[in-house]
Amino acid sequence: MSKAVDDKYLYSDLSYEIIGAAQEAQNRIGAGAREETYQKAVIMALRRLGKACQEEVRVTIALKSGDVIERRFDAIVDDKIVVEFKVGSHIGKSEYEQMKEYLNISKYQLGLIILFSYKGVTQKRVFRPDGIYPPHHIDHVVSPLCVKTMPLFGKPLPL
Repeated sequence: MSKAVDDKYLYSDLSYEIIGAAQEAQNRIGAGAREETYQKAVIMALRRLGKACQEEVRVTIALKSGDVIERRFDAIVDDKIVVEFKVGSHIGKSEYEQMKEYLNISKYQLGLIILFSYKGVTQKRVFRPDGIYPPHHIDHVVSPLCVKTMPLFGKPLPL
C-alpha cells in the first residue's frame, strides 16, 4: 500500500485511484469542460486500471406514499463506491445531501463527490449517514445492479 493512502478509511486504496483518475482527466482535458467529458475520461482511466465501472446507473424507488421516483448515479466503481461528478466552483450542501440520499437508497457505504473546477480537482468522501437501509419512507427499490426488484419489509412487489 502506498504511504499516501490511509488504510483506516473505508476503501481508501480505491478512493485514491478514483481521485488520481480524476486528476489525470483534469490535467489532460483542462478546465472548463462539461461534466460528461470529465466523467468519460475518468471512467476510461479507471477501466485501464482494471476497475469495473458502471455508468449512469438508474435506480427506481417506490415510496410508501405510492409515488415512484427515479435517481441516477453517475458511476459505481468496483461495486463499492458511488461516484458523482460535478463541474463548478465548490461542493455545496446540495451535492452533499444528494450523495447522502444515494447512499441511503442503495447498499453502498461510501460515496465520492468529484468536483472539476478552474482551481483543479476537489473531492469529498461521504459515508452512509445512519447505516440504515432502507430509510423508513421507502417501500422497495429496483436494484441498480440487476434488473429485478428487491422486496423490502417482507412485502411482495406487484408486477
